[in-house]
Amino acid sequence: MYLGTVAASILGYLIGSVSFSIIIVYLKTRNDIREHGSKNAGATNVSRVLGKKWGLAIVGLDMLKVLLTAVIAMAINTIPSPLVDQTNFIIPAFFALVGHCYPIYYKFKGGKAVSCILAIALLTNIMLFVIFMVVFLLVSMTTRRISPASIVSAVAVSAICFVPQIYGIDSYILDGSVAFGQAYDHGYYWLNFSNAAHVWNAATPANKNGPFYDSMLTYQIVVVLSSILLIWKHRANIVRIFKGTEPIFFEFNKEKQAEKKKARLEQLEKINQKKKVAE
Repeated sequence: MYLGTVAASILGYLIGSVSFSIIIVYLKTRNDIREHGSKNAGATNVSRVLGKKWGLAIVGLDMLKVLLTAVIAMAINTIPSPLVDQTNFIIPAFFALVGHCYPIYYKFKGGKAVSCILAIALLTNIMLFVIFMVVFLLVSMTTRRISPASIVSAVAVSAICFVPQIYGIDSYILDGSVAFGQAYDHGYYWLNFSNAAHVWNAATPANKNGPFYDSMLTYQIVVVLSSILLIWKHRANIVRIFKGTEPIFFEFNKEKQAEKKKARLEQLEKINQKKKVAE
């Protein structure tokens, strides 16, 4: 009965291993993003090389990998077979995050999970997504750096995900079906992506015993593990933060903004020159 979760997790890892940072930067510059800037295959580094608009595009594409995996897992769960009638979608989504960090297609050198954990938060609970975004914006605008904002936001959602009220229930309930029933009765089932999915899945004839309700604990474990992986991937940033050498990402001084833009354009010009020589 767990075959669906295993199959979706494998597929999720393969989907997560697709690095849009590497692909887009290569298509535009014929260079490996992992050889420039912070040498990380993530949205922040893409912003340094191609600009913030491309960085935001990468955030959306990386989130899409996790969300797509969850939708595929949900679709598998609708197959009328006892082999897949308890397919979980948050576990495969986590493996998409793992694939993003350690992509099999790129020698296991990937991103740092920020965009993917944002998608995990959205899948787990809309409130977690909102909290992550608010904390991220506050810390990033205060420190002008992305890494501390990412770390603090991940720690925040890891702690808050254990508060039952954000799921629309009164107390901590391990039984998924009981928790869903209470959230549904309170009219807050839409806060939890899985609960909303259960309402949709209940309308399908896939599972004769009714939709599958996984424990709230499963989602919380995934959020915590995702946060731990994010912090691990930021260990070099943490060292630089304590040394005071972590680079500023948001520059509010117009003169310095112009200098950074000029430096980025010069870097792109050098990359294009290398590209022409290689051709």
